[in-house]
Amino acid sequence: AQAEQYNLHPAFVASIVLNESSFRPGVKSSADAMGLMQIRPDTADYINRALEMDGFSYNSLYDPETNIRFGCYYLGELSRRFHGDPVLVAAAYNAGPTNVQNWLNNSTYSSDRRTLPIENIPYGDTQTYARRVLRDYAAYKRLYYENPEAQ
Repeated sequence: AQAEQYNLHPAFVASIVLNESSFRPGVKSSADAMGLMQIRPDTADYINRALEMDGFSYNSLYDPETNIRFGCYYLGELSRRFHGDPVLVAAAYNAGPTNVQNWLNNSTYSSDRRTLPIENIPYGDTQTYARRVLRDYAAYKRLYYENPEAQ
């Protein structure tokens, strides 16, 4: 439902969750990212200003429904900013939208200022992350959305 609300493919959201937390709602990273979609407190503050969720606290990020809502809102923002390009959205989710925009503006990484080949992502961990997200996105789409037996 949250994926649909923010015009995201559910398989893409699932691939982010898999790569962020392996579907474990109670995890917290060394960077203080929390929950299924590993949302950091500063990002949660930004999202909560937009969503105005009553009674929000950082512990709410361990609630799967809240975490997915916040994560899908943020992915939706990134998707709008980067025209739905899954490479850019995944890279921005991992490295931040400012870094991705800087890479797009640099002819070393982007020849057209609109696309970024995965192999041109200068952060090795973000390149690996984007590859994994896109691999898993394709697998989830194939298994759950394109397989006639799953219909």
